[in-house]
Amino acid sequence: MNLKKIKEKNKKDVLESEKKREAINRGFPLRINISTTNRCNLNCVMCKYHGQTKIRREDLPLKKFREIAEEFFPYCEEVHPVIDGEPFLSPYFYEIVSLSKKYQVRLNIATNGMLLNDKISKSILPILRDIKFSFDGARKKSLESIRRGVKYKILIEKIENFVKLRNKYVKENKKDLVYPTITLQTVLMNRNIKELPQIVRLGKKMGIDRVKGLNLVVTNIRCLKESTLINKKQANKYLKKAKELAKRYGLIEDYPSLFDLKINLKEGDKNFRERLNPPRCCDFLWRQICIEPNGNVRACCHINSPVMGNIFKQKVSEIWNNQKYQDMRKRLDSEEPYICCKHCPMMSENVVDFKAYINLPQKQIRKFKFLI
Repeated sequence: MNLKKIKEKNKKDVLESEKKREAINRGFPLRINISTTNRCNLNCVMCKYHGQTKIRREDLPLKKFREIAEEFFPYCEEVHPVIDGEPFLSPYFYEIVSLSKKYQVRLNIATNGMLLNDKISKSILPILRDIKFSFDGARKKSLESIRRGVKYKILIEKIENFVKLRNKYVKENKKDLVYPTITLQTVLMNRNIKELPQIVRLGKKMGIDRVKGLNLVVTNIRCLKESTLINKKQANKYLKKAKELAKRYGLIEDYPSLFDLKINLKEGDKNFRERLNPPRCCDFLWRQICIEPNGNVRACCHINSPVMGNIFKQKVSEIWNNQKYQDMRKRLDSEEPYICCKHCPMMSENVVDFKAYINLPQKQIRKFKFLI
């Protein structure tokens, strides 16, 4: 089996289907986001799953993971082993690594870093594409108050140690190397936005390659005061500084665009029609798939993404091009796409609707004048 050729052909088919907006995708997903567990060792203040409410702890059965790997890994380029939890809590993490190596699939990992050790680090480096460390504060007080359960000093030591191991691995394996990048990822909130430039400085000092940020998506009214939408001018000020610093330091920068202060975010539907002309940008509908521990398949990582099917009732390949998927792909460029598409913060360079980051019932939203 020539996996390289299989993957190249699959990628060509997927991109062709995406370009032509075909409802039936000719290829299989290029990236599989599969939550082998939803367990987490932290309870972050903004987290819908572990901080604000307590969800039922679930693990995807190893047998089912193996079935998915055997069916899809020969075609896909990358796997994200956990979406809503901590990947190193997966009960069969080393099996994920082993199957990824077998099928030449790269790992893309997001972690809070507290469980990382040398054994895990050395196992993932040969197949790692990127590791994102959640880092939501430059100061000890900030980070530990947001990422409840994290230890500031220990986390920095773990990141620095991983950088050293990565650099050693790169030096010893220069031939045919896919360079594994290290990222500091920040959820942007009012309580930490002023520290963003300092996070960039810390990242440079630690030797990381990339900085990334995501505006907070509010799912609980208690976190509404943390939304960067409340003070867009302040957010822009510190985002601009952080972007400039990253450029100066030679870091890859993946922060959101500055808010366009001329856009009235209360006129979301109007903005969507006027600003987001087809073909609309979507990283998921043709390229990625999301699978939860309970077997539900979702079209994307949006909090309101519809359930497309369940892997305990159907094969993933049957779900991938079912009627729901076809309908969602067809409607993406229409005037009436799915609600999650209309309110997606990734659809445009600029936010056009406050609902992209405020996911609350309308009766709660009415209490806040800046949103109505």
